[in-house]
Amino acid sequence: MKDYRLPENRREYFDALYQMNLQYGIMPGLVYLYMPKLAEHFGWDDEQKLWFAVINGCTQNSITSLRIFNHSPEIPSRPAEWRLLDEWFNTEWPELQFDTDRRHQKKETVRALYSYSKLASEHGSQSRLWSGKSFAQYWDLADKIYSFGRLSKFSYLEYVTIMGFGADCDTMFFNDKSGSKSHRNGMFFLLGHDDLVWDKRHPNSHSGEYEEFGKICNWLEAKADEFLKDFHTRGYPHPYAGKFTLESQLCQFKNGFFKRRFPGVYADMAHERIEWYDERGFQKETEVFKAIRSAHLPDWLRIETEKKPIPRARRAAQFAETGFPYRGENFL
Repeated sequence: MKDYRLPENRREYFDALYQMNLQYGIMPGLVYLYMPKLAEHFGWDDEQKLWFAVINGCTQNSITSLRIFNHSPEIPSRPAEWRLLDEWFNTEWPELQFDTDRRHQKKETVRALYSYSKLASEHGSQSRLWSGKSFAQYWDLADKIYSFGRLSKFSYLEYVTIMGFGADCDTMFFNDKSGSKSHRNGMFFLLGHDDLVWDKRHPNSHSGEYEEFGKICNWLEAKADEFLKDFHTRGYPHPYAGKFTLESQLCQFKNGFFKRRFPGVYADMAHERIEWYDERGFQKETEVFKAIRSAHLPDWLRIETEKKPIPRARRAAQFAETGFPYRGENFL
């Protein structure tokens, strides 16, 4: 069995994993699968699609986003409507699950949505707001949404593109030393420069005090561009193969070396969110997510079909310990 930890074999594994993730929409939050299918299922118009996108920018949990959306299916237009949303949100607080990356901003949700409503109003509509501009301009606009930091803006603008607006990201932000640490390490692993990996879990970790850090970041940016061009020309064309998904792919790849991530992990985590809501009696809200999974994911990516699932720690450890990833037999 081939050892995909070895530098000479990593690209083969990385390409196959990326192709599988793109094919089934297995990125964080399962947004590439869920969001288009939700819009199709409910028949949302463009304004509703973009309203859901910003709600999901706040929660990064599609089930929670749908609960908020169902309460307020369009941007509130009057103070009384905003008060009702705020009251409902505070009442439902214990039963609104947020992604780990947004848990500290949960209390700012209604305020963030209100700031967004002002931004959309200034441009006449949400669709006008997110049309006809460059990624840099969209980045500056997203910066005006209350409580959105670098990572939140990046994810949110990704959701905007999934809904058919905005623009693909044109930078990997490698020069954000702490904020881009994860996917920068992923590129180092992919390129076989383990000596540059800055992570305390990594043997002989780099200190992070890189000489000529700017040049390293420019080199990595060029390598990312080269990878995406090559990925397309080698027969793996996909509309979502770009810097948004490449960032997530690199993070997942890197964490495989540290027993944290594995193929299909985001599909498994999305199922855990369904279980969380089902345990609290929200089967009506989770029904559509179960249907999407059943219709569009193969059984080997649906942990709910397994009678005795392998514990997550073992799934995550397999690649680091053996060089062959969990579920690898299904796509390698």
